Amino acid sequence: MRILHLSDQFHPWMGYQETYLARVQTQMGHNVLVIASNRYGKRRGASLRDRKTPSGLHQESGIQVLRLPVRFEMPTEWAEPWLIALEEAIRDFTPDIVHSHGILSFSNIRTAKQKKSQEFGLVVDCHRAFFNTFHPYESKLKQTLKRFYYLAAGRTFGRIITTNADEIVAIGEPEQSFANWFFGPGRVGHIPIIPLGADHELFRFSLQSRHDIRSKMGWSNENIVIGHAGNITPSKDIELALQAVACFPSAEKERTILHLIGNVSSPYQLHLEQLSRTLGLESSVYFTNFVPTEELSRYMSAWDIAAWPGDISNTALEAMAVGRPIIASRTSYTEAIIDHFEAGLLFDRSDLVQLSSALLSLVESHDLRNRLGTNARKAIESRLNWKSISKEFVDLYSQILNRGPK
Repeated sequence: MRILHLSDQFHPWMGYQETYLARVQTQMGHNVLVIASNRYGKRRGASLRDRKTPSGLHQESGIQVLRLPVRFEMPTEWAEPWLIALEEAIRDFTPDIVHSHGILSFSNIRTAKQKKSQEFGLVVDCHRAFFNTFHPYESKLKQTLKRFYYLAAGRTFGRIITTNADEIVAIGEPEQSFANWFFGPGRVGHIPIIPLGADHELFRFSLQSRHDIRSKMGWSNENIVIGHAGNITPSKDIELALQAVACFPSAEKERTILHLIGNVSSPYQLHLEQLSRTLGLESSVYFTNFVPTEELSRYMSAWDIAAWPGDISNTALEAMAVGRPIIASRTSYTEAIIDHFEAGLLFDRSDLVQLSSALLSLVESHDLRNRLGTNARKAIESRLNWKSISKEFVDLYSQILNRGPK
């Protein structure tokens, strides 16, 4: 099968869905190409280097990638680009399936229109949700303007996608709800959910890594380390985690470490450091800048608990693969991923008492940590791994081709 993954900004070192799907589907024997821009994203973690990268055909992390030059890009946080010669590139590859990552972009719309003159199946994958689109730290005016923009775009340009896409899928319940709202009532039928996963071969517990990282960080065997990975922003509610640990009894508070991995702006890091001093936790909070996926597994092995008190990220699944029990705020997504597999404990978002109680129960009980962590690893091995998810998408592609593109 000739599979084209369309991802405007492709960052193979971040290990997200489009990277793993393209790599695993290549290993499965399919002819796979990723078409992307010659620019990395503006968001933290995406552009670790200069945003521009050479155009042309490359091998990146075992994946065939065609990077196209950009005519212009939108002045937004996502910097949606207009790719030069996209239609020609798709025509030259002659795909059986185009898998477009993102609910709405210039590339999405152009590909959906091209489907009328070139026969291929089109899958549009929604990664947007209300929580990662409308941020609580934004002004009401900005949120209102963004809401108007998305509604207008969904009801106009979105119709090109709903008319031509063979399947619109979502990575979770929040994204499913967003897609239904975005496209409008009655515009799409049932949107299936194919979740994100983790590389269960790369992400696994290593006792040697645990010893090495703990020695490097200066943590003793008595320390209980609560870890968090991903871009560190106000929407992650790190302040609540600090306040929750500050509520612990003295003995537990003294042996608890908070380890934060990821890019963070200097003002926000200073804010968190000031809060930790105010709460008496100045020697208990450690920051580590963004690390590539190959290193992240080693750091996670040094943790005892993984926590996402606010917005959750795909790194929670990677922590599950390492066998770490998860603490997260309750949403339909975390209920399906964490509660369903008994891989951790959930609390009502912003509820300090519930969060502190959940964290303390894991800090105090090795048996509970071990049981939930074992369940977490089993969930990844049985269902939430990229090999299984890649096959699920290939099965979907085959169904589309068997019934004939829309």
